[in-house]
Amino acid sequence: MGRGVAAGALLVALVVVGALPAAGAKLSRVFQFWAVSQCHFINGRQKMRFVQRYIYNREQFVMFDSEVGHYVGFTPYGEEWASDWNSNPATLAYARSVVDMVCPYNYEGVRPFSAERRVPPSVSILLVPPSSSQPGPGRLLCSVMDFYPAAIQVRWFQGQQELSEHVVATDVVPNGDWTYQLLVLLETHPRRGLSYSCQVEHASLEQPLKRHWEMPPDAARSKMLTGIGGFVLGFVFLALGLGFSLRKKLLSRRRPQPIPVGSGPAGTPRSVPAPLILGGPVSPQPRWRSAPAQYLLPVLPLSSEQDQRSSMVGTAHWMAPEVVTRSPYGPKVDIWAFGTVTIGMVEGEPPYFRETAAMARALIRQNGTPQLQEPRRLSALLRDCLECSLEPDEERRWAAQELLQASRILACCGLAGSFGAHLGLVPHSEQGHLRAAQGAQSPA
Repeated sequence: MGRGVAAGALLVALVVVGALPAAGAKLSRVFQFWAVSQCHFINGRQKMRFVQRYIYNREQFVMFDSEVGHYVGFTPYGEEWASDWNSNPATLAYARSVVDMVCPYNYEGVRPFSAERRVPPSVSILLVPPSSSQPGPGRLLCSVMDFYPAAIQVRWFQGQQELSEHVVATDVVPNGDWTYQLLVLLETHPRRGLSYSCQVEHASLEQPLKRHWEMPPDAARSKMLTGIGGFVLGFVFLALGLGFSLRKKLLSRRRPQPIPVGSGPAGTPRSVPAPLILGGPVSPQPRWRSAPAQYLLPVLPLSSEQDQRSSMVGTAHWMAPEVVTRSPYGPKVDIWAFGTVTIGMVEGEPPYFRETAAMARALIRQNGTPQLQEPRRLSALLRDCLECSLEPDEERRWAAQELLQASRILACCGLAGSFGAHLGLVPHSEQGHLRAAQGAQSPA
């Protein structure tokens, strides 16, 4: 650390003030006696020095220095004191022993917050704006604040090259709280594209501390790039919006149209609305009982070309076995749901409707084709249609093409006889015609 005072000292002051004068009188002199004892330490405890001073009326008149070894007087009165103390062996021996007896003890007390105290600096780089006398982009100022001890080194770098010229630094200024500050100014004007660094070396730092600075980008160019980015982002959102709108229009044009399944009184084709969304609960008393006879079951918009899936989504009571077991499935799951809806229309509720969803899935997985409550009430053709629609094996289950094979959906499904009459959808006067059509078009 070099020579220098590394610690504070022990101060003992004795102030004796004369008696106050009478009221209204003024003091002619200041009567003060002051004794000061100091311990000086250099490089820790390697070299210690004890100094004792005696001051009267702001004037030192006698002093003891351990490096001198005896008292020295500075005034006639002080010489008398020094002669008296130097002639007393006990007093002189005590003064000489203080440097080895008192100073080491005091050093251990002040060492943690004096000799060993370390406060790392806070470093920042500021761009000093140009002035009328010094035009240009400005100058760089390295601010080093709140550090202890006072010994410190600050250097400027441009890239890897040290800038030793055109550097101006202030004195190390104490803050009054045992910390210091220092300002180092780089007088050369910074240039765009170059990196500048302020490097600080201090006893509190294990390695030099560096702060980097670069010229900020041009504000006009930054605004232009921001505008271009906003334009591109707006164009992307516009393209996405137009794409979704066009896709929605194309999908609306592909919606299936109602399929004619009957004829009115004058031979005009009648149709039923499509599609029918399967999976909802069926009312025990279907509203179709009061519908005209020409409106039959709706046609399902199924396609065998759809990709297979394996997710389990929907209401448990209308799920096909392959959906419950999470096996890959195709559009034939809607055929199963069609058969479940048919049972709900005949019996008033779908199979396992009174069970919980978990129990319904377990029964569908275990039993396969659900059992009818009163199968004798249905015709053989209707039972065959339900068995083909509720076939647990997806490969053997009917497809949409088989259901739509005939020109009339009731004749195709074998529902002309008892099913249409049971639901009140087909008048008895037309059942004979539908049975004849069924015999001619029913699949083998």
